[in-house]
Amino acid sequence: MAAIALTAGAGAKGPAERHARVVGVARGDTLLVRLPSGRPARVRIAGIATPAGRDCYAPAARARLRAISSGTTVRLAAAGNGRWYVTLPSGVDLGRALLADGFAQLDAWGPVFARFPDYVQSEQLAQSGSKGLWRACTTDVATTLTPAKDVVATGANATFALGVTNKGALAAAGIAVDLRPPAGSSFVSVDAAGGSCRIAGWHATCVFASLAPGATASGTVVVTTLRAGTLAVRAAEKFAWCTRAPCGSTPVADSNRQNDIAGGFLAVGDLGTPPPVLCADSYPTVCVPPPPPRLECNDIPFKNFQVRRDVARPDPQHLDNNEDGVGCTFDDY
Repeated sequence: MAAIALTAGAGAKGPAERHARVVGVARGDTLLVRLPSGRPARVRIAGIATPAGRDCYAPAARARLRAISSGTTVRLAAAGNGRWYVTLPSGVDLGRALLADGFAQLDAWGPVFARFPDYVQSEQLAQSGSKGLWRACTTDVATTLTPAKDVVATGANATFALGVTNKGALAAAGIAVDLRPPAGSSFVSVDAAGGSCRIAGWHATCVFASLAPGATASGTVVVTTLRAGTLAVRAAEKFAWCTRAPCGSTPVADSNRQNDIAGGFLAVGDLGTPPPVLCADSYPTVCVPPPPPRLECNDIPFKNFQVRRDVARPDPQHLDNNEDGVGCTFDDY
């Protein structure tokens, strides 16, 4: 006979805390237990969600839960809405332990629970340490923004090619690209093949339903130019991550966040006059213009490039804040 769901709370029969012996695992976040009365029950662990069925890391999550809980007598504390905090004989909070080791993530679609602040910290540490599913179930979505011309005349529109590529081994769903023009400029038009774009006042957004491994989506961004100088447009993408509906087996993380944000820039000059200097000599391996305007790492498409300090004006854009000779590394943002 199948186990019945164990419930407790307002209007439910039974104590808010009890002990039970683990006799099996239904999935990575659900235990099969036997109560002291001999009655079988199904226990949904509060605050966490794991991949299910054939989703990425589902077998590993089930195996981990089975390995650390099967045959033990656990303490159950009601968390409300049919969910339970589970404590192992060692005193370890089972849900938090699964989060900390990367076998589960926070249940973003489940009910609110009291231990949320502690669980958030555990998940963040696992994610930053690339543990478990945060390493195995990732993809790499990269964004580029390339100007059609290096120099345009003042008052003419500037055109950029938008590119979004899935460099990972798993499909990425729900990709959204946020576009922002420089101060004083605005969008003329934004469109993307296979996506839906919308201009909303000072920024624009392009949304792509899904991008298969190795696939690229493209678009065109056109902005106004009002004055001579350097014009930089920024694009930043993100995609949906989850292990449960509505995302199914969607990857849970982006393995390379440095290429999530891209910048494209060009020079704007008046007709009949020389265009502004486009490349500062402090950056010998890439072309980054000197200020004004002030550019940040997110405004340019380059990462991990050489920054010379033996020049008349070293690092004019302050792209090497830790002064290690390499610009736009993690510590420079």
